[in-house]
Amino acid sequence: MSKKWKICVDLDSAQEDAEFLEEQTIVADTEEEALKKAQALIKEEMISGPYYNLSEYDGEDEVEEESEPFSEEEYGV
Repeated sequence: MSKKWKICVDLDSAQEDAEFLEEQTIVADTEEEALKKAQALIKEEMISGPYYNLSEYDGEDEVEEESEPFSEEEYGV
């Protein structure tokens, strides 16, 4: 029998990474060079997410408006 799973988003980590990145200043001659340096910084600092994980859904956290279950056909899985 299939189980239900909930997606849990880690907003704190995403916010911390965003704040760190927004504090940085990149010196470059062109936008392309700046983008390469930004990508290198992101890789070096291991900022890549994902900012989510899964937990088994036990049904205790029912919300008033429940979303439809994930459909394999709808998302091409």
